[in-house]
Amino acid sequence: MGGFKKNKIEDKRLKFKSLMKIIAGVDEVGRGSLIGPVYAAAVILNRSVNYKILKDSKTLTKEKREILFNYIKKNSIWATGRASVKEIDKINILQASLLAMKRAIKKLKKKPSQILIDGNKIPDLKNYNLRAIVKGDQKIPSISAASIIAKVTRDNFIKTLAKKNKGYHWDQNFGYGTNQHLKAIKKLGVSLMSFGFISGNDTICDNEGDAEIKISFNGTAPFEFEYAINGINQPSITTFINPYFIESSQEGTYSLVSYSADGSAGTVSGNARITVLKSPTAIISTITDTISILDPSLHFTSNSLGDINLQTWNYGYDALFDTIDNPTREQVAEKLLEYLEKEVKLGTKVNHIMRHTVGLYHGQIGSKDWKRYLSDNMMARDSDFQKAKHIMTIVQNNEKANQLNS
Repeated sequence: MGGFKKNKIEDKRLKFKSLMKIIAGVDEVGRGSLIGPVYAAAVILNRSVNYKILKDSKTLTKEKREILFNYIKKNSIWATGRASVKEIDKINILQASLLAMKRAIKKLKKKPSQILIDGNKIPDLKNYNLRAIVKGDQKIPSISAASIIAKVTRDNFIKTLAKKNKGYHWDQNFGYGTNQHLKAIKKLGVSLMSFGFISGNDTICDNEGDAEIKISFNGTAPFEFEYAINGINQPSITTFINPYFIESSQEGTYSLVSYSADGSAGTVSGNARITVLKSPTAIISTITDTISILDPSLHFTSNSLGDINLQTWNYGYDALFDTIDNPTREQVAEKLLEYLEKEVKLGTKVNHIMRHTVGLYHGQIGSKDWKRYLSDNMMARDSDFQKAKHIMTIVQNNEKANQLNS
């Protein structure tokens, strides 16, 4: 009798332990489609779920799938993952499916005790208890639920592509090789590729902030791209922002490596460059620190940006702002506009140059008006060069006011 009671207690413990397990089901969809990414879902069902109504998504009508889709979302912990067209082409459809599964599993808000996967392959995931089950979507409720979540999620995504690619009936065939789809391809050809374009040249000092490189897209978000600096690939980026700006202080040539919109691979073109200059330095040295009143000039050498130049400073009575070595603020502004126009044509941002001119009227009449105009019109990332031409009017007014006050 004692042995019987002990076995009965042990059975209860094992049953309780199994009930405490957090089991996730995983399935994928899209492997047979001619377009778009492959999707996967991972689902941990609540214990209150009616398991009897969960079936393989392929055996359900569209209407029934959508009803169960909403039911599962409300009664489970779930997550989806996907692998892009670019990844499918690179690693093959099987590995891309496993990658989508891996991403879905890692996105779950709770780590499962056991993961049951439809099929005979499992993704490469360390520290997870994984088990493959052939035809698991027909046997295991959590896998059936995952097949429904993955199917409806991907179908909804393909519907957005159908709006941009008329005539292929993707909202009906979802990219699979039906007679309807194949006839459309024969008639219309393959769908047009989206493209990503990188542009812009920027120059900064090594003690300045980041430079900006612009990337423009066509197609439908999300946009996924990978770029390289001097031929070295950088981590891929996914964004809904168009155009997208890369902020970097690394010198070199920037190019796009790959691009996809809505999971569909596109073409890439263009290039951009960031030039980083060393911070200017000046070294002044003289033979003597005494000058004659008959020749009030001081000769010195300056070392700036690697160039050594012989300069002369005139300390005579008429030296201040009256010689060619001391231009007026109006002359400075005129030269600035010439330089700015050249740089803008090369892709330099207006604000990257004009932000260094804030102190042009420091301590002078008109300082507030000057700073206010710069702040309102010249400091934004998309500042218009045409507005820069108005600074000459401000400069001329300020010069007149300062002359009258002198």
